Amino acid sequence: MNYGFTCPDNIPVLHLNCGRLNAQAAQALHKAVRETRDAGRAAMLIDMSGVSRLTHCGLAALVECYGQNGGAITLGFFGITPKVLGRINKFGLGQQLPIYATKTDALEANVFRRHLLAGSRAVILAADAPRDLAPLSWDHATTMLDLLGQPVLSHLTDGLRRFGLRDVCIAAGHNAQDISHHLDAYPDSRVILSKQGKDGTDGWEAAPLGTASTLAHLQREISYCQNDLIVLHGDTVGDIDLPAMMEHHRRSGALATVAAFLTEQSDHAHHGWVRSSPTGLVQGIGSPDTVIATSKALALGGIYILSPSAIRMVADRPAQDLERDLLPSLLTHRAAIQIFESERRHRIRTGRDYAAMLQAVLRGEIAGLTPEAQEVEPGKWIAKGAEVSRTAKLRAPCFVGRNSIIGAHATLSGGTIIGADSYVGAGAQIDGSIIMPKSHVVEGSELTGQLASPFWAVETAIADGRSEGCEPLDAVRPLSSPQPATTVWRHLVRGVS
Repeated sequence: MNYGFTCPDNIPVLHLNCGRLNAQAAQALHKAVRETRDAGRAAMLIDMSGVSRLTHCGLAALVECYGQNGGAITLGFFGITPKVLGRINKFGLGQQLPIYATKTDALEANVFRRHLLAGSRAVILAADAPRDLAPLSWDHATTMLDLLGQPVLSHLTDGLRRFGLRDVCIAAGHNAQDISHHLDAYPDSRVILSKQGKDGTDGWEAAPLGTASTLAHLQREISYCQNDLIVLHGDTVGDIDLPAMMEHHRRSGALATVAAFLTEQSDHAHHGWVRSSPTGLVQGIGSPDTVIATSKALALGGIYILSPSAIRMVADRPAQDLERDLLPSLLTHRAAIQIFESERRHRIRTGRDYAAMLQAVLRGEIAGLTPEAQEVEPGKWIAKGAEVSRTAKLRAPCFVGRNSIIGAHATLSGGTIIGADSYVGAGAQIDGSIIMPKSHVVEGSELTGQLASPFWAVETAIADGRSEGCEPLDAVRPLSSPQPATTVWRHLVRGVS
């Protein structure tokens, strides 16, 4: 049988050019599929546009080949001529074989999209403690902030796995122990934790290297960046078509590709900005006030693809930053930086950002993100193990976290979010507030527009890290012990298992 392989989309394509597919040719096909599977490939496409005739034996062998290998490797057939397809359908086998009209149709199917980045690597930058995120950053690394049932880190890694990318390095510094404990729950994960700092007498002492210096360190120490590397800021949330971005990067031949979105200059003061040429090349990088009015102004989205050559250009100095130092240096050396325009990216730079993101998730406005809970009524989410008094009032949208308890006659409204393992006392009135996990909201208290934990609180509207007075509220206290569920209490609640 005459056949050949191509692999333009990280998924091998076997091109059959045998003319007549009989038993002998099908055996060769079976061998090629088996060798591809044994080589560690998880998916394979078979181009049958070169097959003009299909014998009975060839058809039987084709079905047998798929039956024996389909469980171990994702297979798909495309390019089948109408004559051959008619013969397959005549025997009722069209529903048994995964047949696509074209290769493009196959690659757009979910079963193949999840393999498009197989073999690639990613780095999640999570070492810094953003000043503007205080007081949230006092307690947690940004990647470990809860997004209605799952930490940011889980959303990032799950998004990568959807496209077959499992080799991930997390650069952790501030509150690295949080990330380490989270990863301990996944012992089979192929995630590497690169901790920046040391254990001191008072606990973990973070010493972030800088975002660009982190990449250079990984390359120098473990040669991590052998191919084009996907880099994500740990404060970035939302869906993006990473395979399309990688394909865009490779076709452009650029040393770096940056995700960016179109927005108003005044919309978000914390974004880096780029100017682009008509062909999508970066012409300049800076703050909003440096963007030329006649240029197309794009905000950086916190996701990059960098070639090993780009990483080797990181200056041999400490604290080199990706946006502030590396990208401008590439431009200075006339290296091509390509822009990949995407949907708006959501980044958690301040407590206000965090609150806005939670509200957007509740309203279903961020693609790929839904609360980790049951929607008992439109806009009302109750997580597993939570108990809500039958006399409590939940006004949409609102969220009750895992294993939390909402007492009798309590009211949650205005997008209120109750973190996991919390207790809201009887008669408490909470409007438009976010209560962090393991908090006790005192019986009969009233809270409006607060971002609060037992140890600090700040008004959501001014939670930008620079506000004064983050003292804890008398109404929100530490949860000293789990609230007992008495026989009387159980009679009054509805739970979600």
